[in-house]
Amino acid sequence: MTKTFHRILALVLAIIIGYSIATNLYFNQRYLASKYGSERLLSVADTVEIINQIPVGSTLCDPAKKGKRKEHGQYDYIDTFMTKRELMITNACPSGSYYIQPKFKMAMQMNDLFPIFTLVKTPPLDRPMTSLLETPEAYLYKIE
Repeated sequence: MTKTFHRILALVLAIIIGYSIATNLYFNQRYLASKYGSERLLSVADTVEIINQIPVGSTLCDPAKKGKRKEHGQYDYIDTFMTKRELMITNACPSGSYYIQPKFKMAMQMNDLFPIFTLVKTPPLDRPMTSLLETPEAYLYKIE
C-alpha cells in the first residue's frame, strides 16, 4: 500500500469520526436544552409544585390516562407517594376539574439510523377553561 492511500484513508476516517462527534454534540445539546433550557419539559418537581396548588380531594383531568396508564399514570404516582392530596385523576375531564397543560412535549421522529427528539408546543385542550396558574413549564386550568 502506498503512502498516499494511507493518507487518504486517515483523512476519510478523520472526517467520519469528526462527523460522528459533531452529530453527538448537537443531539446532546438539544437534549440538555429540553431538560434545563428556557423551553423545557415539565419535570417531576414542577408537577409537584403545581399539584400542591390544587385543593385536597379535587379532580385532576389527565386525557392521557388510557390503557396501562389507567392504573399507573404519572399523576397517580405523584399524588399517592409525594403530594398525598387525595386527588381523583380521570380522563373524562368533568366541569370543575383541574387540568395541567405542559407548555412543551417531546415528539419523536424516526429516521433510518436513530430517533430524533424535538420539543413541540402542547396543543390546548378543546374545552372552555379558566387559567389559574402559569409557570415557566406549564399552565394550570380549571375546566368550566
